[in-house]
Amino acid sequence: MPTETVNEQEPGVTAATKSSALASLRAVGAVLAISWPTIVDAKRNRLTPKIVDERAKWLGDKIIRLARAKVEVEGLDQLDPSRSYLFMSNHESLMDIPL
Repeated sequence: MPTETVNEQEPGVTAATKSSALASLRAVGAVLAISWPTIVDAKRNRLTPKIVDERAKWLGDKIIRLARAKVEVEGLDQLDPSRSYLFMSNHESLMDIPL
């Protein structure tokens, strides 16, 4: 599917490029929005595992929405809720982190 140039003065700059740049800026903003209070809470000794988990989930969800990524989970029915599991990623891309 061909893309249209947004501005003849800026050849190669498409609506998709501008949208991607805006999404990147929003992602950076989300990281800063979650990092600053987390640093402050850590300095004040008010950071709990529950707070860290909630903030990590919020950030991951936000990044996935900004990336317009579709996440599919398979095999949850095979997990035993009474057991603990460790899931590891091989980091094939930067999207592995918020997932």
